[in-house]
Amino acid sequence: MMIPTIHLNGTSGEELRDQWTAAQRAIDDAITALCDAGPNARDYYVQGPDAALQAQREHEDRMKQLRSMRNDIAQIVDKIEEQIFEKELTRHGLR
Repeated sequence: MMIPTIHLNGTSGEELRDQWTAAQRAIDDAITALCDAGPNARDYYVQGPDAALQAQREHEDRMKQLRSMRNDIAQIVDKIEEQIFEKELTRHGLR
């Protein structure tokens, strides 16, 4: 996974962290909304005996994809925060 590198000619560490954290929050909101929209068997039974199960499987796949994306972004945020911390240590002569 590619992690942005904080340096003088790029976006500041704080701005990168804020951007990626906002993306993480947006995915959290999407996960919550998708949970709320989970399938109700009563909305599918008229389509056949297996329709509700299929809808549930598809819903779980969508949830899995969102959670995977959220985990990726959480790792990026962590790595950005590590870089910010290391730069602060260096700036204060502790590294």
